[in-house]
Formats: sequence, C-alpha cells, structure tokens
Amino acid sequence: MSKFSQLVVLSLLITTLLFSCASTPKVVKTTIIGDSAVDLSAAEIYSVSPTVVLPGTLMSITGAGFGEDAGIINIGGVDVTTFLGWEDDVIWFRVPEGIADDAEIQVGYEYAEPYITTAPEGSITVKWIIDAAATQEMVNVKYTQYKLDKAPKWVAPLHIKGQWSKSEGTYGLKDDGWDGGSRQLMYNIPGTDTWVTEAVFTPEAMNSFAKTSMKFAVEDGDDEFRNLSSFESDFAYIIKSRWAGELGLSGDPAFKIDEENKNFDPETRTITVKYPIQ
Repeated sequence: MSKFSQLVVLSLLITTLLFSCASTPKVVKTTIIGDSAVDLSAAEIYSVSPTVVLPGTLMSITGAGFGEDAGIINIGGVDVTTFLGWEDDVIWFRVPEGIADDAEIQVGYEYAEPYITTAPEGSITVKWIIDAAATQEMVNVKYTQYKLDKAPKWVAPLHIKGQWSKSEGTYGLKDDGWDGGSRQLMYNIPGTDTWVTEAVFTPEAMNSFAKTSMKFAVEDGDDEFRNLSSFESDFAYIIKSRWAGELGLSGDPAFKIDEENKNFDPETRTITVKYPIQ
C-alpha cells in the first residue's frame, strides 16, 4: 500500500472515530454513592413518601439543608449509601433489604414522622410513569376545546395524588378524601422527560375499595393558573380529564388494584400505569 493510500485510510479511521464519539449519547449517572464524612447536621425533614414500602420501593425524603453532596442516611438501623438523586431539598433512593416494621428514618440529627411500615405478603406495587414532553404536546393540540387563550404549560415538579385507601388506619395510608388526601412526589429520571413514582398497596388497602376503583390524578407545580379548577392547575385538570376519557371514564382516572388488572405483572407484583396511554 502506498503512503498516499495509508494516509487516506488513516484519515477515514480518524473521521469515523470522531463522528462516533460525537454521536454517542451522553451517559447519565444513575447512582450516587454517599460519603459518611458529609455533614448533615443542618438537615430538616418535611415529608417521606411512601410510608408503606417493600425492599426496592422508590422513596423520597423532602426537606431542607441536605446539601449538594450525598451523605449516609439510616432507616431502622440500616444505612442507605446509594441514591438515585440527592439535592438540598430532596433525596431519592430505593428501600434496602432488612427494614423492619415501624422503622425510623434519620437524616443527620433529624428523624422523620411517621415511621416506615413494611408491606405484608400479597401487597401490590403501583408504578406511575408520565412522559411530560409528550403529555405537553397533547395539551398543546387540545387546549382550544377549553377556550383558553394559550395552552397551559406544566411546571415541575409532578405529583400523583389519590385515594390510597377507603378506610382509616390502613397500614398508615391516609384517608383524607381527595384534594386534602395523599399525594406523592414523582422522580424525574436524569436526562429524560420521564417522571415516575411508586405506591405499595397492602391487601387491607386493596380490600378497602371493595369492588370500586382507585381514583387518582396528576398535579404539577403551577399554583397560579387555575381557571378550570380551584384545586388543580389548568394543565393538571386537562390531563385528568383526558386521562379519564382515554380510560373510558366520565370522572377521574381510576383503575382496580388487583391481580386481574391487565397491566399487572405477577413476577414483580406490579401494576404499571403510563401516560400517554400506549
């Protein structure tokens, strides 16, 4: 091979390598390792969600003073050292193995209330997944039917709210009705428009609904534009209405929490609820 040919081949190899590097998606860091040396003495805990859990359940702790560097937190004597997200006002992680009933969550000197309860055998996890970008596109297309001047824009963060239980004292699940009731912060998967949250329903909680379905809805962080509903932003109200309509319902979105649900996975005992509906 001539020197000219060798130079051409080398040039092509370099060009291919550079193109490959430029087109390779950025790798998103999905886990954060805590450092025991991090000072958490200023931490304050406002809420913990959910409070009924299984090993592996996605959990959040909201508060203040957590700092930007991940430390070590403790649940009932078990250290949590690996996190999905750590910010000054929220910590995301999955429940480790070995958590006993009535376990306290500790961050620095701060203890959370209420205690964390381990769900019994037969419980079902419900996972909500929302593609916020695709959902916004649907609102943009449909907003004119609500006679709005412009399509409402969703404001982070997202929450799922709902009637976790129809009876009082059900494994710590709230029974405060609808808008005064339970709601859970959603986790934004880094580098995506996807938001997710999980709730664990005990057999007692599921039985409390009898033959009825569990109602739920999505909330965003917009507290200003509530022309359509005094309880929800315009964006949240439109999504609730559309979500219910796509499920064939006239009121709020709802589904039955049992093994007959078409989205129930018997291996993981999980019901996955996605929006937009696929």
